[in-house]
Amino acid sequence: EPTERALHLRWLGLARYAIGDYAGAVRSFEDRSRLPLPLSPADLSNAASALLELGDLERAQSLADQALAKLTVIWNPTWEAQLTWLARHVRYRAGRVKPARLDLVDAADDLGLTVAGQLALNEAGVAWRGGDTPLAIDLARRAARRFQERRRLAAARLAASFAAWLAGDPIADDGANDGQPNDITMQTRAFTLAAN
Repeated sequence: EPTERALHLRWLGLARYAIGDYAGAVRSFEDRSRLPLPLSPADLSNAASALLELGDLERAQSLADQALAKLTVIWNPTWEAQLTWLARHVRYRAGRVKPARLDLVDAADDLGLTVAGQLALNEAGVAWRGGDTPLAIDLARRAARRFQERRRLAAARLAASFAAWLAGDPIADDGANDGQPNDITMQTRAFTLAAN
């Protein structure tokens, strides 16, 4: 039964993605795409996310754009926000997105969407790369608040650390690691060294 096989391959791809087997997740998508059923925005988004992790930005962008195009038929604000974030994040990683889109962050906030933190953090990076440090700080702080509200603590600390670095403030260490810098602090320090 193609429908059952498609569902199985979607879940297999998600499981592979969750354990870091991004190439396996892409293989699951490719197997899914050979079935005689239309691809859903979820199928395309999952594959684009795995390709993004593999650094295949061109294919990731193509699939993210295809997923967004499918939303003209099936409009869903949650999916639209998620796929817009994915498409902009791919473009950001490829160095092809500007300027920052505060309207997207505001809309996600207004709708209370779970992707609001991701959008805010992505657009903070876009603003920073575009030379608008005050906007980048504001967006990174907004991202930290949204992640905190969703109890995504590691993401909240990363966003707060990015905002602190942009503002020239010391990057806080929460001391949860027996006086040793935590992973988020180390990641942010590595990020800021690479950025200079």
